[in-house]
Amino acid sequence: MVYYNFRGSIFVEELVNKKWYLNWKVWFGILISLGALYWTFKDSNLREILNSIEKAKWLVILASFPFFIGGILLRTYRWSYLIKDDTSTLRQRYNAINIGFMVTSLLPLRLGELARMYVFAKSVKRSAVEILATIVVERFFDVLAILILFVSALPFVPIQAVKELGLADIPQWKIQVIAWSIVIIALAIFLIVSRFGRSLINIAVPKFGLENSKIVSLADSLFNGLEVLWVKRRILKVLFLSLLMWTVTTLTFYVALFAFPSGNTTLGALLGVEGTIFLQGVLCGFVALPSAPGFFGVWHAAAKTAFIPYATADHSSILAFAVVIHLLNYFLTIILGLEALKNEGMNWGDIQTSDNENRECSK
Repeated sequence: MVYYNFRGSIFVEELVNKKWYLNWKVWFGILISLGALYWTFKDSNLREILNSIEKAKWLVILASFPFFIGGILLRTYRWSYLIKDDTSTLRQRYNAINIGFMVTSLLPLRLGELARMYVFAKSVKRSAVEILATIVVERFFDVLAILILFVSALPFVPIQAVKELGLADIPQWKIQVIAWSIVIIALAIFLIVSRFGRSLINIAVPKFGLENSKIVSLADSLFNGLEVLWVKRRILKVLFLSLLMWTVTTLTFYVALFAFPSGNTTLGALLGVEGTIFLQGVLCGFVALPSAPGFFGVWHAAAKTAFIPYATADHSSILAFAVVIHLLNYFLTIILGLEALKNEGMNWGDIQTSDNENRECSK
């Protein structure tokens, strides 16, 4: 019988006890966000940014919202392929995902994945460790899909024009070989671990006397999740859904970019689909850095960085895009999370005080 105490994480314990200010990781993330905000806006004109926001076509921005929701729905659908003997409903997975995103937006230390794990394990009465393992596997496919799309778009992005990168004298084919080698090596390691990892663990456990180790228990749950991928070629379905999901997510930004004028054209026309994929890849890289809740600062810095190869893009329009789209995504994430809490019959207090009683997740 497996029980899960949500506040088993020391990070959650400090936050709930209002001791978050004692955790250096919280302040480190805040400092990075402040530094990123300073770098992003240090040479900007606030009035010009506000003028660019006023000129934005809000109906076009609104038209990007279905792709935002579509990306979440595809993530929800994909998750079912990662759960062994899954009996959950689309609604249960959708609620857990949105609650997790909301918590990440509101609390430091990326606690959203723990919240997602807790909510879903409680809802479907499964082991929380088992659910966490599926989230870990999901994250790998996210990284793999982003890398594949990013590398595919790279030949069409004028990165060699950026002198600071020192790529002007490097042939495009060499850049592609290096980039694709990283993708192939990452995929090969994953395939080997997912296929033969349990056998290696079974050999190592008795040899090093780790039979009762918690790490072995976690690894066992992880390999359960990995082995599911080899049933009926699920691994191909998950990879396809991952690529589709991130393509749809990229379209959210692609459509929104057309709402922001830049000279005689728009940011969307300047970047095109390939440039927007490049933007999405840079965003994912930056938001992986420690930051304040909601990715403030790093999100904006990523948008500015992704436009560096596109020297003709209007600087104020770029920052207007970053400010508006980040805030809209931020508030929409919170709204969807609150709706999901309501659907689960929970409130914010349940997330914060769920450690007061043990939650039976599975038998």
